[in-house]
Amino acid sequence: GRTRHKEFDYFVIPDNLERIINLSKGIEKLSDERSEKLLFIGETIKSINEHHLESKMMFLMLVGVMEFLLTHNPDSYRFNVEDSIRKQFQLKTGVVLNKMITADLSKTSERLKLFYDVRSAIAHGDFIAVENMIKKEKKRDSDFSIFDLVEESFDYVSTIVQLYIREP
Repeated sequence: GRTRHKEFDYFVIPDNLERIINLSKGIEKLSDERSEKLLFIGETIKSINEHHLESKMMFLMLVGVMEFLLTHNPDSYRFNVEDSIRKQFQLKTGVVLNKMITADLSKTSERLKLFYDVRSAIAHGDFIAVENMIKKEKKRDSDFSIFDLVEESFDYVSTIVQLYIREP
């Protein structure tokens, strides 16, 4: 997978062979529907890696994978759909990440709110809002860029997919 150095780490596979074998066994046990979803996710990630897409597009696609796996379409008669999906995204992704990597749920929830807000701004073409959110993050970390969100998204997608396979 990608590393924090923005390069593919070829040493990951031998170091994690047992984990890869266990995930492979889990994949074999998935239902046809879940297998099809997993193949779709694999093709999405393959496309991101092969085509070296622009960072905003990569981020949009990766957050889309998380949303695809963890949220459902809320009843539009009972809820503000956009707000409800954001809340689902924050809660469900936060719970999964906490379960897999023991993350601080309140900090993770705030981070996921940023993820969803950046995703929404990109999806709706509001690049000024994206830049404003990036500038706000740069106040905390002067080297921050959208690619930092992309790398973090890769980590989150990996974690979510592993749980998707392990606990169908």
